[in-house]
Amino acid sequence: MNTMNIFITGISRGLGLELANQYAEGGHTVIGISRSAPRGIDPQITCLIGDVIAPTCETTIRNGIERLHCLDLVINNAGCGSHGSQLDMIDPVELSSQLELHCVGALVVAKATLEKLRNSNSPKIVNVTSRLGSIRKHLRGDFHSSDFSYCYRIAKCAQNMLTVCMQQDQSIQRIIVAAMNP
Repeated sequence: MNTMNIFITGISRGLGLELANQYAEGGHTVIGISRSAPRGIDPQITCLIGDVIAPTCETTIRNGIERLHCLDLVINNAGCGSHGSQLDMIDPVELSSQLELHCVGALVVAKATLEKLRNSNSPKIVNVTSRLGSIRKHLRGDFHSSDFSYCYRIAKCAQNMLTVCMQQDQSIQRIIVAAMNP
C-alpha cells in the first residue's frame, strides 16, 4: 500500500474530522489544523491549533509539517455558513469574513504547504467547495426558490476562481488542483 502525507484544514468536526480519521485509519500520515481541539480524533493524527485566516497561520503550518519530506495531498476544508439571503440583510463585515475564510484561507494554506507539495511525486490540492458557488447553476435557476446566504455563495464562488487560477499557474503545473463538492 502506498501511504500518503496529508494536510487537512477544519478537522475539529464534520467532513474534516471524518476525512482525517478515515485517512489515518488507512495508514496515512495526517496533519490537520483547526481553531479548537477536535474530539474523537484518531490519536495518530497531528492536530495543529490555529485559524487559517490568522496572520500566524503560514508559520504554524510550516512548523507543523516541517518534519515531513513531502505532502501528497492538501485538503482545504475549513469553512462555515453565513446569514442573509436578501440584499438588505447583508452585513459587509460578514461578507469580508466569508471571503477571507473560504478564499484567502485556502490561498494561505496552499502557499504554506507549497514547498512540501513540490517534493511529492503526485501532489494534489483539493478545495472543498459547494454547488452554491456555481454561477452557471444560479443563472440556470437551480436555486431560484431557495434562501441561501449571499456571503457564503460569493465566498465559494471566489474560492472556485482561486482553484482555476491555481490550475492555470505554470509555476505549480505539476500540482493537481481541484475543487470538489461533497
